Amino acid sequence: AAALRAVDEKDMSLRFVVAVTPGTLEPPPSPIIRCGEGLAGAALTEGQPIVANEYGAHPFATRQGKTRGVGSMVALPVKTGTQILGIISVVSKEANHFTPERVRMLSAIADGLGMLLENSRLSQDLRASAQEMAVVDEVARIITSTLDIDQVYEKFALEMKKLVDFDRAAINFVD
Repeated sequence: AAALRAVDEKDMSLRFVVAVTPGTLEPPPSPIIRCGEGLAGAALTEGQPIVANEYGAHPFATRQGKTRGVGSMVALPVKTGTQILGIISVVSKEANHFTPERVRMLSAIADGLGMLLENSRLSQDLRASAQEMAVVDEVARIITSTLDIDQVYEKFALEMKKLVDFDRAAINFVD
C-alpha cells in the first residue's frame, strides 16, 4: 500500500491526498498527521526517508499501524530544493521488505514527483502572470484610448474584475 500526503504549511501537518491499497491493507486511517507523529510525521520533521523494516519495534510505529498488521514501512519526503511538499508512505505486511535498493528506487520516485510538482506550480504561476500582464496591457490601452473619463473608469473596473473577483468597485478622487 502507498499513500501521498501533502504538507499544510499553516500548521505543518500532513493532509491525506491519495492512497493505493492493493490486497488486504486498508487505506490510511488518519486524514491528518501532525509533524513528528508516526513515520510520516518523522520524515517531515527530519526531511529524510525513515525506514522501519520491523515496524512494530520502531519508535515511530503507531498503534493503528500495528493493529493493521504493518510489517515494514518507509516514509519518503517529496521535496523541491529544501522545501518538503509532502510525504509518500509505502507499507508492506512483510517485515524487512524495504531493502536499500528499494529505498533508493522509491527515493528517486519521490524526487521525481517533487520536480514534477514544482514544474507544475511554476507553469501555473507563469500562466497567471501572463494573464495579469494581459490585463495590465489592456488597462494601459483603455487609459490611452479615450478622453472620456467615465468610459475609462468603467472599462478599468471591468478589466480589474478579470484579476480580482469583486461585487462592487469604487474609484474616488480627492478634489
